[in-house]
Amino acid sequence: MYQLLNNIQSEIISIDISSVQPSIKVPHLLNIEIIIPSKQVIEEFEKKISPFTKKISYNNSQIQSLSSSRDALLPKLMNGEVRVEF
Repeated sequence: MYQLLNNIQSEIISIDISSVQPSIKVPHLLNIEIIIPSKQVIEEFEKKISPFTKKISYNNSQIQSLSSSRDALLPKLMNGEVRVEF
């Protein structure tokens, strides 16, 4: 679904009917033609993309962990509670 929406993003943006705040009505979305691949094609796609999605998930968890460490250590570094030596 993510890949589909990413592919048709410009088409969805082009049906925006508002000038101030984005607005799209359901009938406009229903007019978008979507090709549904066979189960075999979906399975092959999942098999090929799975390593990438797993890596993205792992990287996101690493980012959260590093951000937490940074948020905990930075105030201590600024207050002089922690020193960094090279």
